[in-house]
This record gives sequence, C-alpha cells and structure tokens, in this order.
Amino acid sequence: MNQIGEYRYLCGDVTLESFLEAGPAGYLLHYNALGTLNPRGGTAPGETMYRLAQTEDLAKPAQAADSRDEAYTVFPVMSRADPGKTRFLVGCTERCDIEINEASVSREHAWIEVKGGQCLLRDNGSTAGSLVNDNALASGEDWPLISGSRVTLGTVTLQFLAPTEFYNFVRRFLA
Repeated sequence: MNQIGEYRYLCGDVTLESFLEAGPAGYLLHYNALGTLNPRGGTAPGETMYRLAQTEDLAKPAQAADSRDEAYTVFPVMSRADPGKTRFLVGCTERCDIEINEASVSREHAWIEVKGGQCLLRDNGSTAGSLVNDNALASGEDWPLISGSRVTLGTVTLQFLAPTEFYNFVRRFLA
C-alpha cells in the first residue's frame, strides 16, 4: 500500500496561492531510502512529523538510484499551538517546535527564526554542531536559509525548502 501522508491533497485542486496562505515559513526534509526518522512516542500525522513515502510502482525522484522505497520525513517550520510564532526551537525533545528524534541532535539544538520573510538558522550551543551547506555555524550565529540549503544538525542532514518549492516538490513526487 502506498503511504503518501498528509500532503497528498496538494495533487488535487489546491492552488499554489491557497497553499501559501495558510502554510508554514518553510520545510525541512529528511531523505532516507531505508526509512524515515523515528518520531518520539508515536507522533501522529498532523503534529510535528509528517511522512511521505512511495513504493516502486510510483515515479521515483531523480536522486533514486535503486529499487528500494523512497521515504521522506517532513518537518514544517511552524508552531501548531501559535500560528503567529516566528521563532522555532529545533531539538530532540517534545518541548521543541521541530522535534528530531536522533541521538546526535541536542535537546535544544538550534533556532529557526523568520525575519522579513526569510528563515535564519542559529546554533544554540549544540554538542555536535550545525552546518548550512557545509559551513559550520558558531554558537549564536544567524545563517540565512534559502530554498535548497542543506542543513546538518549533528549527523542528520536535511534540506530546507521554501513553501513554493515544497509545493512543487510534492506535486512532482506524487505525480
């Protein structure tokens, strides 16, 4: 059975404009051919973690080189409790807005802040450090995230996508 997840609706009648009206400031995608990052305590869809997965009978993304299922974990840059929030804590605890349950990610690893329509990443004195496109961030240093940026937190590498690029990615992925 194909498990497409919460974003399947984007392939229907949802226009880009209507998606952008209510959407987050961006998305962090984790790609893993063997499976997604494990959510803490069985997080349900509609909360912190979303899963997009595809089986061999669907068209594969360009980077797929083998016949295994493709899996993405999607972390929206947003707060479900406070839609007007502009600072998001990233870490491995339930207190975080973006929870990444992986041993190399610190409890309060980094911040993502939205300023003037742009997302900035700031390392929060994490143990394993943060990188953007292989550039190491000093603790407290802001780094602008542009769509397509590779964000590495500890040993976890994610890709940042702006809402428009995420919308187009989902439509191509599920076509």
